[in-house]
Amino acid sequence: MFEWNALKTKTILVTGARSGIGAAYVRRFFAEGASIVAADVQKEAVDKVVSEFASDRIFGVGIDVSDRDQVAAFVSGAVRRFGKLYGLGVGPVARCQTHQLHPSCGTE
Repeated sequence: MFEWNALKTKTILVTGARSGIGAAYVRRFFAEGASIVAADVQKEAVDKVVSEFASDRIFGVGIDVSDRDQVAAFVSGAVRRFGKLYGLGVGPVARCQTHQLHPSCGTE
């Protein structure tokens, strides 16, 4: 059986959040009660998606996911703001290197 607000108290990072499937992830995860850190290389576009919600459970950042330092800052900023991370929603990425996960992304 499906449970509404199944992600309440969880924090999810979403990349490619400016449009398409990334923006759909943002909307769905938010509807399920998650806190969201939405990211895209086009900051203005991700801000437009974030502006759909009047909540402190969501904020947007501009990052290039192929840049290791920007990804590290993205994850660290999310941890500082929301504490523990629960998941990652990855929208379309044109070109990206594999990155080592931040230590706060441990499993339970």
